[in-house]
Amino acid sequence: HWVDGAIAGSGGTARPIMISRITGGDPMGATQFNHGRQAEELVQAGLMRDLTELATRDKWAEIVQPKSLLDGCTLDGKIYCVPVNIHSWQWLWLSNAAFEKAGVPVPKNWNEYVAAAPALEKAGIIP
Repeated sequence: HWVDGAIAGSGGTARPIMISRITGGDPMGATQFNHGRQAEELVQAGLMRDLTELATRDKWAEIVQPKSLLDGCTLDGKIYCVPVNIHSWQWLWLSNAAFEKAGVPVPKNWNEYVAAAPALEKAGIIP
């Protein structure tokens, strides 16, 4: 069940609120931070999840271009962020299992995604 926890503002306004939610035990399901030094501080504080296993399984090193985008998410050999929205192609993250549960094929484009949305809703999944 996805609950959108929009935070007004950006950058210097949103970051303290997001950190407060994480440390207060009410983290967002997903959020956007700048990579580099800001993310490094969060990793060192133990506030970021290690995504190395996921990145390896899904072969991010072969997919993410240029390589420097993934390097910016890597600290001490571990990957802690997903390099999206960095003046690059736009991405859509989805759950293959959700589409399987709804009995529809995993979409390969936006039109297929929109066509599958009613089946997802019928299965109790918020598209």
